[in-house]
Amino acid sequence: MENRQKESYDKKRYLYLKNERIKELPPDPIKFLTPVQRAYIAGIIDGEGSIYARNERKTIYPTLAIHMTDRSVIEWIQNLVHGQKVWELQRRDSVRYKRLTKKQYLFRICGKRLQILCKSILPYLIVKKTHAIIVNEWPIDVRKWNRTIPDNIQKTRKLLGDKLTQANGNSYKIKHGII
Repeated sequence: MENRQKESYDKKRYLYLKNERIKELPPDPIKFLTPVQRAYIAGIIDGEGSIYARNERKTIYPTLAIHMTDRSVIEWIQNLVHGQKVWELQRRDSVRYKRLTKKQYLFRICGKRLQILCKSILPYLIVKKTHAIIVNEWPIDVRKWNRTIPDNIQKTRKLLGDKLTQANGNSYKIKHGII
């Protein structure tokens, strides 16, 4: 009996502290993008972006990655949406030639913030519109107070991850259980 009372108390305390933290957070900068900025970002995502499902930490997250050789555009997007840092990549163009390619810069955003971004740019997307709709269906805030994700939500995420992989034209991963 005492154990249940302690669990109940812990749950209530966790939820109270979480709500207090959320109240103190400033509003997300993605919500303040102008229509022109949203349209420009949507164009970049349609042309250079990739929206895919990433399997990490025992669950599947929707992720947007933009690879470009122009650092200024990547940094501009990162500054607007306050996303993760900009990564610098340099790859070889082929195993046979072993020449370095031009430096690429990578910007990535995932989870709840990606969902907010997809909702705001959805009217402007053309190529990645299906991807954004799938991301908007994603169950994001579903962790219980003890930080676990229920099995039914995991199954939903797996199905949506498969839909996203199919939208990218890569059914090989689904057939072979890679995702």
